[in-house]
Amino acid sequence: EYWIPNSTTPEITIPVAIHIFQDNLGQGTFTDVPATHATLAQVMGWANQMFQDGGSSSDPQPWQTYTTDCKINFVLDDRIYFYAGTGLQTGCGSTGLTDKMNFVATNFPDRARYLGIYSTLPGTCGQFACMPYPNWHWEQCWTASGIDGYNGVQVNLGINEWNQFSNAVTIAHELSHCLDLNHLYA
Repeated sequence: EYWIPNSTTPEITIPVAIHIFQDNLGQGTFTDVPATHATLAQVMGWANQMFQDGGSSSDPQPWQTYTTDCKINFVLDDRIYFYAGTGLQTGCGSTGLTDKMNFVATNFPDRARYLGIYSTLPGTCGQFACMPYPNWHWEQCWTASGIDGYNGVQVNLGINEWNQFSNAVTIAHELSHCLDLNHLYA
């Protein structure tokens, strides 16, 4: 069944958490300072705006249905967590993402209750979404141990000011995979 909300559809609120994996010195990506929390809140605000504005696809297809408001809101509530020295900061693909999800679920199970956004060191991995199989996605993700149907996305959250909007676009796109929506582009 397709998710095609209308003006009377109630908004769905989805709590998210951002997990930032750092090198052994706690560097290489964002650090745990107030400016980071403010920046990532802004990034999530932009990502939500993409779900609310709809917008036209960069690759429009006549058979696709477009909506002006997906009626989905991701709530961060400052759930931004930092992990230094885990060795997981460069893990890529579904295995790397599964390793990160397992680490959080094993060591911080309360944090695994939220839809996870996992950041690797910039330049080490591509963007990736993981959702329970079966799904339209071409590859089955290994669900983290003990977590039935846990979803997550892996992104390279760059720390340069000029690419924060790009981070928001990527997060919105990858989160749409977790929700099994058609591609979301801005």
